[in-house]
Order: sequence, then structure tokens, then C-alpha cells
Amino acid sequence: MSKKEETPKWPIIVNQSLTDSEIYRILQKHGHKLRVSSGTLADTCIYPLSSVAFLLFLLQEAVNEWQTKGLKAITSRMLKFAEIHKQCYVLASAPIHGRQEQKLLTAIEKQLLGRNIAFLPVHNSADCVESMVTIAKVTCMPLRAVVRERFDVMRRRQITEDTILSIIAQTGMTEHGGVLKDFHQSLDVLLSNVYCSIIVLYTFCGEVDD
Repeated sequence: MSKKEETPKWPIIVNQSLTDSEIYRILQKHGHKLRVSSGTLADTCIYPLSSVAFLLFLLQEAVNEWQTKGLKAITSRMLKFAEIHKQCYVLASAPIHGRQEQKLLTAIEKQLLGRNIAFLPVHNSADCVESMVTIAKVTCMPLRAVVRERFDVMRRRQITEDTILSIIAQTGMTEHGGVLKDFHQSLDVLLSNVYCSIIVLYTFCGEVDD
């Protein structure tokens, strides 16, 4: 694979708050097509081709804010971020993810449980850029369709109606009153979260071959 194929050039909308950051300089150095915007949320990067957005979150600074202002001051911005973007990731950055940083991140994830937002622990700006580019590649067509198709095939093979009925029987419930329908709906939500987790895992497994 050539150098050009390894590092595709992406159009990226970068909030103006990041123009003096190391992330912005790395993206420029890699030759990505950057457009600075004042209309997006602070500390965000948007990849239009993949319909995915990233929020840079500095954990060490947030620990102090958490202790002085409380958790709501931190999660309110993330809630707004999740409301605007269907696919969104928080890049939780810290040189060392110590006890306090991990404690804060766990508290945030519990507070935002069920939201369409995923968290990626990173250590520096280079990690942020690598994670963004990898996720953008996996979630961009046509690769996104391939990943989704393979996931759906796996789901159909592993989870049948007989399996669901067996689980319901083990819980002591009977198939009436829409139990099976409710179970299917809950399962769809769960599998959607699993699919999101699979995309996240790609960032730790390196580039995906086309």
C-alpha cells in the first residue's frame, strides 16, 4: 500500500477554537482539506463524507472543573454535541489516564448512558488525529456498508427467534403481551451499541484494508 493510500486526504470542518492547536497543525501537515468554522461547537472536528463528528475533551482540565463546578457543567456540552450529531465521538485526552481521570470518565459515561455518543481515551494530539482518520475511513462509504453487512450477517447467524424464546423461557416469562416484540426492540438497541463499539475497536486495530 502506497503512502498516499495509507493517509487519504479528508475534507474536515474544524472549529476556530482549534486553529492554534497541535491537532490543527498535524491535520495541515498531512494535507487534509481544512475549513475553519465559527458556527460549529468549540473543540470539534467534523468529517462530512463520513457524517461523523469528534469533540476534543481535555481530561486533566476537566478534573478541576468537575471538582469546582460539578458534573453537569461538563456533560451539558456533550449532550448538546450528541443532539447535533448522529455519529459522534469524544476524544478524552490526557498524557496519563490516572485514577482521577478514569473516575471522571466513568462518571460521564454513566450520566450519558444510552446516548449516541462514544468515548475514546487518547494520550496526545497524534493519537487524536489517528483515531479520527481511522474512524472516518471505517464509517465512510463504501467501507461502512461492508462492515455493516458483515455485522448483520453475524447477527442473523448468532441470534435467532428460537434463541430469544429460550432466553424468555429461562426468565420465567411467557410469549404474550408483546414480550417478544419488546425483546426484539431492546435487542436492536443493544446491537446498535455493539456496532458502535466495533467501529471504536478499529481505532485500536490499525488501518482497515480497502
